[in-house]
Amino acid sequence: MIQVLLFSSVGTHESKLPKKLCDHVEFKAYFDANGKQRWYEALNGLDDRNDFLQDLLFEMELLASEVNYVLNNVAIQDERVHSSFKLLNQNINRLKNSSAYTDDPVKYVGNFLWGILARWSFIDGQQQDDFLELMIKKV
Repeated sequence: MIQVLLFSSVGTHESKLPKKLCDHVEFKAYFDANGKQRWYEALNGLDDRNDFLQDLLFEMELLASEVNYVLNNVAIQDERVHSSFKLLNQNINRLKNSSAYTDDPVKYVGNFLWGILARWSFIDGQQQDDFLELMIKKV
């Protein structure tokens, strides 16, 4: 997902940059710089003239597929973890398939990705823990 965002914003980039930006602090610092200029460039690059938005949706579908595998093959004892995985999967499927998001899909996909990659909650603010990592550890 990070690689697609980089291509949509700056095009070519250093080969090690996507790995570096896997750290949420580095991701946020990189895309938050200059009043989020790079983030807005990434979102603006997800227009209909290229396939970047479809590439992101495909990457999100891969994540949903992995979550589905866990939900279908692992007995998750913690109801909160189970609910969190289901909610993540539902959100991805809605972003990919719901007509409610067709007016401005980039906005909704961008908000979803910012939440995951920058560990930002629009309700609680900056998060230090990666909720996906925490859920995986609890499985």
